Amino acid sequence: MNSYLIEQMPWGRISVAFNKYKQITYASLTGEVPEGAVTGEWPELSEKLQAYGRGQEVNFFEMLKADHFPQFTRQVMIWLQHNCQWGQVTTYGKVAKAIGRPKSSRAVGQVMRRNQLPLFVP
Repeated sequence: MNSYLIEQMPWGRISVAFNKYKQITYASLTGEVPEGAVTGEWPELSEKLQAYGRGQEVNFFEMLKADHFPQFTRQVMIWLQHNCQWGQVTTYGKVAKAIGRPKSSRAVGQVMRRNQLPLFVP
């Protein structure tokens, strides 16, 4: 069962779902939490979120859980986490080529459109 950390950021409230292993599984940039959800504390994540909100470079990769996503989605998200650094821009085509699927740029775009971890995976 997931717990939810609710954090006030400079742009508004966000909520982050995490499991018992302290892995982020979902994030809502609108602060929405499912009815009856359990809230929890995770001081390390809270500190990183506040640093991010102050404009500091923060890496959340070790806190993410991506194995519940389909393989292609996982490949895209992991590649982005390892290769698209703070403030860097890339293209869907470059990502598709990098993961060995050069004709899949539109599919990469769909992964990003459906991204459940937008704060943590660019």
